[in-house]
Amino acid sequence: MHDDLSVMEQIVQGTSLKAMGSTAIVFSIGRDYHSKCHIDIDMFYTLATVVGPDKVNIDEIIHYFLFPTYGENGTKVPLQSGDTLLFNPSIPHSCSNPKRKGSFIMSAYVSKKTVLNSNKL
Repeated sequence: MHDDLSVMEQIVQGTSLKAMGSTAIVFSIGRDYHSKCHIDIDMFYTLATVVGPDKVNIDEIIHYFLFPTYGENGTKVPLQSGDTLLFNPSIPHSCSNPKRKGSFIMSAYVSKKTVLNSNKL
């Protein structure tokens, strides 16, 4: 990588994308979060981590991450406290209601708002 380029410029170098700034990673936190099936127009992959409300039931499944187009009947990924999932946000996905109140789900991704593709926007 080139030391004189920002991280975002290094990521998009050689593509049709144009960096809008040096900060590219977005980090979000949701408490008692769930989502309907959707597609995100983000770049690369999303990293999602689940944290339970306490240390009492650390082996309990808190969320299911669902991918309805994977496999014949879709795929669901059970997530316990401390689990991290790396996935492609450009395919349909959703997140179930948490099994425990006070649970958190955190995600890190490169948002469309931080990357400009002049051919697509």
